[in-house]
Amino acid sequence: MRKNKVKLVSIISLLVCILIFLIKPITVKASSINNYNQEQVELQAKSAIAIDLKSGQVLYAKNADKKLPVASMSKLITIYLTLDAIHNKKLSWNQKVKPTKQIVKISNNPEYSGVPLKLNLGYTIKQLYEATLIQSANGPAMLLGQAISGSQQAFVKKMRKQLVSWNIGGATQLLTANGLPNYTLGEERFKNKSKDAENTLSASDMAIIISHLLKKYPQVLNTTKVAKSSFVDGKTITPMQNWNWMLK
Repeated sequence: MRKNKVKLVSIISLLVCILIFLIKPITVKASSINNYNQEQVELQAKSAIAIDLKSGQVLYAKNADKKLPVASMSKLITIYLTLDAIHNKKLSWNQKVKPTKQIVKISNNPEYSGVPLKLNLGYTIKQLYEATLIQSANGPAMLLGQAISGSQQAFVKKMRKQLVSWNIGGATQLLTANGLPNYTLGEERFKNKSKDAENTLSASDMAIIISHLLKKYPQVLNTTKVAKSSFVDGKTITPMQNWNWMLK
């Protein structure tokens, strides 16, 4: 029983970092909210922030400005840029794109969350969008980036530019569209960075990113609330399970 409680606390701690919802942009400096309200609640997370949806009030913060690897939370920037491209008519939901050999390799790696993509087959933007949000699929996130910018590096540079426009900087680092390490880009990896380098952001950075995503494209919640779905690829049907265990 104790082991299960510890596991549950760990899961909730992680989700507090991920599930940040606010309407107003953050105007309080991360350093001034760091360790806010820790006397009332002590999460076993390295970093966390919780903000009220309507008022924007910081309810809890712990090491909120500390830069840490953010893994799949990176995909939220990719999703924002995807919705932006559709909004600006640079992409359409039914438009089909084909994956590169490297994307196919990543999508079929059992060590990574994903759905199996096949070489020379086309996938709709809607398929890739849903797989990225519901299954946290890595290959589809990369393919969305390719569809928007033509290459992985070009898309990551677009991600970086977007963060700058939101005044997110400091020791922030972006290398991949999905949050996997630099080496997963294959020949497209950033040669000036370690092959094991990862995307790093702070909890406050993520709060700003999610703020912009929800304010401009609230329809994203129609997909993030889906607990189970299927990725249909011809005769192949891959079950998708949302990793947000709090949906129930």
